[in-house]
Amino acid sequence: MLLKFHVTYEDQQGRTVSDFKLTALRYLKQPTGFLVDAIASFPFEIIALPIPQPRIRIGVLLYLRLIHILRLDRVYHFISTEGKKLNQK
Repeated sequence: MLLKFHVTYEDQQGRTVSDFKLTALRYLKQPTGFLVDAIASFPFEIIALPIPQPRIRIGVLLYLRLIHILRLDRVYHFISTEGKKLNQK
């Protein structure tokens, strides 16, 4: 996640933007940006630790791990965006 604040991008005019403030703001404002990464990276396992019954704890862990699927949306968005760029050239 820390690297995403420093990743350059192309603006609407096709210029490469490498200014830290601009790249950080873009990452924070993207709908599939910081919020999705923060939720997917949160260690939800700590929520299930206090549950005394192992069977229930495993079930809770499985459901909480589903949140990591949010990262698949990021991968899909990246692939579709890069694919469009390649097809335009």
